[in-house]
Amino acid sequence: MVWLSLCVGLMWGLPGVAAESPPVAEVAIPEVWPWAYEGSQGEPVGILPLFFERLSAAAEVPFQMRLRPHRRALKEMGSGAADLAVFYDSPHVAEGSVRVASVASTRVLLAVRAGEPVPEALDQRAAGLSVGYIRGTYYGEAFEQAELIHKVAVQDLRQAIEMLRLQRIDAVIASEHVFRYTLAAMGLDDALFSVGVAADRLPASLYMSKNSALLGDLPHLREALRRLHESGELQQTFALP
Repeated sequence: MVWLSLCVGLMWGLPGVAAESPPVAEVAIPEVWPWAYEGSQGEPVGILPLFFERLSAAAEVPFQMRLRPHRRALKEMGSGAADLAVFYDSPHVAEGSVRVASVASTRVLLAVRAGEPVPEALDQRAAGLSVGYIRGTYYGEAFEQAELIHKVAVQDLRQAIEMLRLQRIDAVIASEHVFRYTLAAMGLDDALFSVGVAADRLPASLYMSKNSALLGDLPHLREALRRLHESGELQQTFALP
């Protein structure tokens, strides 16, 4: 993801604040379809806003969600301007954050045009391949370290798939969630592509900034997430289409 990122300011449990009217928590969400995007009324919609709606109900904390550029979300997380975020697990995130809990996991897919061979790995077997990817998204260390391929940044996967079909690039890389949702939205069949697995498991977790004043609230969040998992709501939120 990616988002894959979400950032939240949480202030429950502060002295002098009535339990029945907790402060509104600010949520900054990177705009990456279908994880989060702007609805018809300008409101954040998508998988991650739904996740935070359910977490808000479980934790009894109101959220004010705002769409943000991906880099801004990362910057706010590092500075402590944002307290919480959902990121794909990566060394970059771990530098300035404390992991609260895992929330989802996805595979990373590498797709080429139907009938063409899919490289087994992003090493010399993929040398010279031009690969479309969503700008700012983490796809695992194999992609991060791949130096023999030509990485082509795009705004969204729809753009990359169109470029692939027009033979402007050789392949696209994406999380399975984004790939499946995008094909469904475009009305395209899987048979148009040969698909391989670039990473078998890419976990995403809820993180808190190391500079947050709310580190003491980690147990509260973990308990809310545990209830969402036990009820099945967490799995339902991140289910494939």
